[in-house]
Amino acid sequence: MKKLKVFLFIITIVLITNITAFGASYEMYAEKLSTIGVFKGTENGYELERQPTRLEGLIMLIRLLGKEAEALKMSQEPSAFTDVPDWGRGYVNYAYKNNLTKGLGNGLFGSNDVLNGKSYITFLLRALGYSDTNNADFSWDNAISYGKTIELLDDEILNKIDNGPFIRDYVAKTTYDTLQFNVKGGNNTLLEKLVDEGVLSKEEAQNLLVLNQEEEKKLTANEIGELSKGVVMLQATGYDDFMWSGSGFYIDSNGSIVTNFLLVDGAKSIEVMDDDGSIYNGKVTVQGYDDINDLALIRIDKKNEFFLEIGDSDNIKLGEEIYTIGSALGLSNTLSNGIISSNRKDLIQISAPISRGSRGGALINDYGKVVGVILSGYTEGENIGFAVPINIFKSMPKDLSYSLDDLYNNVTYIEKPTNVTLTQTGANSISIYWDSIPEADYYRVFVYDNSIDKYYIIVDENGSNKWHWYPDSCLEYGGFDENETVYISVTAVRGNGESEFAETANITLSSQGSLMTLEEMGDYLISNNSNLYVDDKSILIDNIDVDISDNNDTIFISIFLSAGLNDFLVPFNDNRSELTQTIADLGTVVMDYYGIDTTVSVIYSRPYPFYPSAFESNNLYPNTVSYYDDSWFVFYPYVEIEMDYINRTYDVYWAY
Repeated sequence: MKKLKVFLFIITIVLITNITAFGASYEMYAEKLSTIGVFKGTENGYELERQPTRLEGLIMLIRLLGKEAEALKMSQEPSAFTDVPDWGRGYVNYAYKNNLTKGLGNGLFGSNDVLNGKSYITFLLRALGYSDTNNADFSWDNAISYGKTIELLDDEILNKIDNGPFIRDYVAKTTYDTLQFNVKGGNNTLLEKLVDEGVLSKEEAQNLLVLNQEEEKKLTANEIGELSKGVVMLQATGYDDFMWSGSGFYIDSNGSIVTNFLLVDGAKSIEVMDDDGSIYNGKVTVQGYDDINDLALIRIDKKNEFFLEIGDSDNIKLGEEIYTIGSALGLSNTLSNGIISSNRKDLIQISAPISRGSRGGALINDYGKVVGVILSGYTEGENIGFAVPINIFKSMPKDLSYSLDDLYNNVTYIEKPTNVTLTQTGANSISIYWDSIPEADYYRVFVYDNSIDKYYIIVDENGSNKWHWYPDSCLEYGGFDENETVYISVTAVRGNGESEFAETANITLSSQGSLMTLEEMGDYLISNNSNLYVDDKSILIDNIDVDISDNNDTIFISIFLSAGLNDFLVPFNDNRSELTQTIADLGTVVMDYYGIDTTVSVIYSRPYPFYPSAFESNNLYPNTVSYYDDSWFVFYPYVEIEMDYINRTYDVYWAY
């Protein structure tokens, strides 16, 4: 009777559920999941193009948890819902008693209601240990976006979920990915958890993971040619009325088109011609771009029926067959084929011929997925072309909403500088440093003027306001008053665009007169403090180096000792407090002089004519051996003192 009831249920589902027009892409995942009993078909196969029901989705959840056997034992218990069939009662009872579902209300579970993406992703997140109770981790409304945030869902499946009904095909893909995802708060995947709990054997789990592209169905050349329906020809007009053309391709049904940045940059209008000859010349929005890798994502106000599926460029192989679709020489939807000639990190070399007008078109593997964006071809060479790997596009920011005018003027694209730091270099001068922005042409530096209550631009002696072209340079500027508090901010400039102000940094100038350089400070310390004194013993200081931290808020003093090991260890062990105070006194000199925190390290160093192998097993000397000037040297910080400028305290760290 149980088999008969299941059969009748299946027939019912087929009758009440509309078959969608969306084709299946993930049959291989369904086949793998069927080997462990998680995904089961009917007499009609896997029915991947059909929308599942809520009850089907719940059953998948319980199987993912490895609790199907427990659920089936509860089949004879009464149900809290009135619309649950006998064969499904155990699953719903288990889920209800374990707070995995609350139903729809009014005593209904919604067994035969169509399952949507939010509900199934909610099931998957629960299987991984995430909670939607009181919005602990996520809510039903943001389940899909949360799945994206934790990288459970990739761009490919998100695009499918966002642009069509949620079908069993997507159930197979998302379920397979979930099994390989770490459970919340652990280092084991859900699949590993099921093995540990004895739900699956190691052999079953291993077999599930043996999944590669060869299991997908390769498309014929004719089938590849059909994908040209998702490729468009672009005609751009510049602000000087100069015109140029290229290609692009849809990646969803909402008018999102991938193309080259150079086809978009400088355009005041872009005309889009589809495969059927229809022309769009309306509003174009720039969603994102990467000018370095020549990529852009634009959107037009038009729904499109056909779009291409994005693949994984990291998995392409040398010699693999590929196809290009573009508007070569203005001839729309021209199909060419070739092989992968070379796969570099930022560039794919192909043998397929590329002609002018093909730029921005699609590079497609023989599984029908886009693995690159066509870039260019060499006219001097034969069958030498290039494409940008599609994975670079995947990582490109796509949260802009620029008009073409915005892009042309480059108003807000450039990021603001970070980590602006200031250091006093003299009685009336400071050095200014900030982290570079790779996209910046140059920077502008602003100083706050109390008299006019605004920032003004610092210029050089030639009147230029362009500072800091190079990553590791530092601007030095003077003319301030002693004891003055100076406020500095920086902007980055690229083309005609300028970033927002960086976070303002400030420094109060010391009135001690012109400050010594760090090198001068090191010479000063050793000339006035050539020994460390402990009781009646003294330790000769060989050298003192003074350095400043990357963020310019901490000065490090390294004291190198030329004494023998015993000469240092005896006073070190006999009277640590006096040794500490002596070292701290040196730090205080520097701290009071520069007015910032100081870290002091005592370094024992000694040359050896041969490699001191004994140090490898000596806990006093881990990773401290180096070689130069025909000698082996051992360096080791025995004492480190961190000094707090504001509170005038210090902490000591002893190394053993």
